[in-house]
Amino acid sequence: MIVNGWSGCRLERWKKEESGVCMKTKYIETFEKRAGSTILATAIFLFIGFGIASVTIRDAIHNSRMVNEQVSMEKAHYFAEAGVEEAADYITSHTGYFPNTYEKGKSYSNGGRWDYLVNKTDWREYSIESVGSYDGDSRTISIQRAYYPTFAAFSIWSHDFRDLWYTPGYVLQGHVHSDSRINIWSSPTAGGPHFQGKVTTGHHEFGGYPEFATFDEGYEFDSYQGTLQSIEFTEMKSEANANGEVFYGRTEVYFDVNPANNEGRVWVKNRRRWPNQPNTWHQMPTDGLPIIYVADSTSGPSSSRAGKLTMHGGVLKGEMSIFTDNDVVIQNHMQYYNDPSDDQDFIRDFPEESEDRLGVISKDDIWIGTSAPNSLQLFGAYLASGSKANHTGEMGVLNYNDYSRGFRGYINQYGSKVVERVYPAGVFNSNTGTPLAGYRTNTTFDERFRKRPPPYYPALSEKLIFEDWAYGTVLENSGS
Repeated sequence: MIVNGWSGCRLERWKKEESGVCMKTKYIETFEKRAGSTILATAIFLFIGFGIASVTIRDAIHNSRMVNEQVSMEKAHYFAEAGVEEAADYITSHTGYFPNTYEKGKSYSNGGRWDYLVNKTDWREYSIESVGSYDGDSRTISIQRAYYPTFAAFSIWSHDFRDLWYTPGYVLQGHVHSDSRINIWSSPTAGGPHFQGKVTTGHHEFGGYPEFATFDEGYEFDSYQGTLQSIEFTEMKSEANANGEVFYGRTEVYFDVNPANNEGRVWVKNRRRWPNQPNTWHQMPTDGLPIIYVADSTSGPSSSRAGKLTMHGGVLKGEMSIFTDNDVVIQNHMQYYNDPSDDQDFIRDFPEESEDRLGVISKDDIWIGTSAPNSLQLFGAYLASGSKANHTGEMGVLNYNDYSRGFRGYINQYGSKVVERVYPAGVFNSNTGTPLAGYRTNTTFDERFRKRPPPYYPALSEKLIFEDWAYGTVLENSGS
């Protein structure tokens, strides 16, 4: 039956050929060809998608492992840092006595652990190695040098500057500090003192006329830089008993170098050590003698009981610190065998850098004696603490205002000067700045003292300084 020109065609989209036959067969063939192409394309896209997904999942798993590994390593590092902090706390709380080697470890419930090893390398100097572990990974932190800063790091330190003055002509190197106000005299014509290092003061301003002074590294007000009253002289006496020499009562010393073997030596006069030879000099090698303590005596003639030290100067070869319960009087030049002041020169007297270091630390005062020569030269780190009851801790010149002797030249100090209270070195004309009596002082800071002061030199604070850090991996997780 033909309906409206269609012959058995029931779908409107089917067309009739000229022969009157519906296009059913050709349409199905075309449809099947198109359907086959679509399935193939879909399969290809699915294959590519599965491949991309596979790579993505693999990378995600790898990245996850890497992240976990990094987290594990970071946690191991944190445990290593915790070990360093624990080691520092232990060192700080055991300054009076510390073994040559100490180690400790601790585990935590989350699987972390630290283990540290401390080696004592010098007086209040240490090396630290800490290993932190977590989930099979371990990290190390090695500190080659942990030490306490000392007062020798200052060129000049004082608690009480009094009413004294820095005047034109003074040249000061290194860190200069005073807890009290520092007085400076300067003028447009005469100029002013020259501070080549940093200047700090516990006061809120300078006194006098500082406008024409020179500050190469600036200055800082309201600055706290420790206290001399923290020095443990009793501990130093114990160290001298164990590692050096203790002399009781009045003592005299001078230094030289033995011409027979070129070794340094110190000559000592002390009536209690050698009662049958009270006025005879006795020699001791400076090598292996890092500390001497001159203590008050409770026996013998009362005139010589005080632990006073007279230094007749000389030439020191070696490293030594001398502590005293009483005054120190310096009567002559005090020099080093190997002069460190030319360590940076292209041509110098010695092929090696100087290892000579002297510390003089008094519980009372340090004085330049009346028989000291003009233009005095002093090498070393000198500290007058005033820790003795009712004493002031001054370092100055005896009879500094002796006008009959006039101006005696400069005290050229190479090292460090630390005092509880400043004492005059001389007298100057307040109108012109011209010196009239006593000495002027030039202080050249010994840069070596920043990191390596004389042995047993008093610490500035109980805060450890770390140098020469190194990081490392001990064991990597096998699953990485």
